[in-house]
Amino acid sequence: MLQATLLLRERLGSTCAGHGIAAPNARSLLVSSPLVLVGRSRRGIAWSAADPDPVHLVLLVLSPAETPVSTHLDLVARTLAIVRPARVRQKLLEVERVEELAGILRELVP
Repeated sequence: MLQATLLLRERLGSTCAGHGIAAPNARSLLVSSPLVLVGRSRRGIAWSAADPDPVHLVLLVLSPAETPVSTHLDLVARTLAIVRPARVRQKLLEVERVEELAGILRELVP
């Protein structure tokens, strides 16, 4: 069900944000609190025909279904803002352990 929701969202318009980042997102009954899941690919993933550059960081942003659209979109925007600086993206791609990646993100979240 969540996969279908995310695929539908992607068909409405690519969630590729440029700079090697994609932020697929959805509100779902399957989520009880906001979540941001981070995936990375050093090789890169072909994500969108509109942006030929490969995606290296995927930030899956999920909110509970009852979350107002504006609140959900604010979470998406804040998540993207955190990884917008090139130095942050580079750090996230270079770390070896999940714990290090999580630590970097915790430091950056206001």
